[in-house]
Amino acid sequence: MSQSSQRARDTFSSGVCRQAAATGQAATLADKPRLVAANKIDALDEPDRLARLGARVREVGLPFFAISGATGEGVTTLLEAMWPHVAAGRDEDAHAGDDRAGAP
Repeated sequence: MSQSSQRARDTFSSGVCRQAAATGQAATLADKPRLVAANKIDALDEPDRLARLGARVREVGLPFFAISGATGEGVTTLLEAMWPHVAAGRDEDAHAGDDRAGAP
């Protein structure tokens, strides 16, 4: 396994958890919807790494999206998957604002 492959695996498995713990946001992030997007699929040096990452992500029950910001491949599918969660979050924020203002 190349060093970059090892680094990618380590980042996936613990990077978000370390960041959340360090910033005190672990409880907040635990309630948020999660997905994994692998970018730069147009420039893969080891195509099987993408397949392994996708398999690992699916093993832990997260949606996986392979995308290319350069070509746009997969971006529409990712955005369509994200949108319901973004809209729900906006609705929750709007209702929280109503509660703070004393509105019914």
